[in-house]
Formats: sequence, structure tokens, C-alpha cells
Amino acid sequence: MNSRRVILLLALATLFLVGCGNRASGLPGTCWRWVEIDGRAPLIDAEATLAFDAKSVTGSTGCNRYFGEYTASRGALAFGVLGQTEMACLEPKGIMAQERAYLDALARAEQFTVVDDQLTIRCEGGQVLVFSAADE
Repeated sequence: MNSRRVILLLALATLFLVGCGNRASGLPGTCWRWVEIDGRAPLIDAEATLAFDAKSVTGSTGCNRYFGEYTASRGALAFGVLGQTEMACLEPKGIMAQERAYLDALARAEQFTVVDDQLTIRCEGGQVLVFSAADE
């Protein structure tokens, strides 16, 4: 593994370990666990996460780690280009297709709402992602 990749992975780990704070203040400082896409649960044993800081986002697809920037204002949400690690996961079956669907949905995010401990992201085309609060 080259040194640039190691530095990038360490930076991602640091961002993720900063912790998740008060969800009442909006997205910055919050962490979420993906629980539903269009009414269907994701694969078991493939937990996807989403963590926001002031301007960037990090998380796991259940296989790879991802990172990038986002903008959010008055319920509108958009993610910039998301980078990711490039591992191939064979288990659970279907994980790579789920990862692609998850990242594609985030790329089409348009609106979000936070109610209690639930984040809902509505995407272009009508797709809906639902997350529950996660304490990291």
C-alpha cells in the first residue's frame, strides 16, 4: 500500500472518530446508520453509515469507506463527488450491487429531513433513503 493511500485512510479514520453530536443542530456532527431504501432494508451484515462534519461526509458502504463534501441548506442536500476505497467484497452476496445503489442514490440527493432520531434523504427520481441515529 503506498504512503498516499495510508495517509488518506488515516485522515478518514480521524474524521470518523471525531464523533457525532447533537442531531437537533442539523447535519454537522451527526452520524447515521442506513436502515431503508424505498421501503426495503439493506443486506444483513453490511451496515452502511453516514457521518457529517461541517463540510465533509465520511462513511461505510458495508464494504468500502467513502468520503467527500456536501452542502445542506433549508432542507436541500447535495453531495459532491464521493471518493472511496476500492476493496472487492464477496460476502454477503449482493454487497457490491448494494454499494453501487447506495452511492448512486447519495449522488442524486436533493432534500433531507431530520425528525427525532431519523434522517430521510429524498433523491432525484423519487428514491428515499432512511437512516437511524448512530452513536460512534
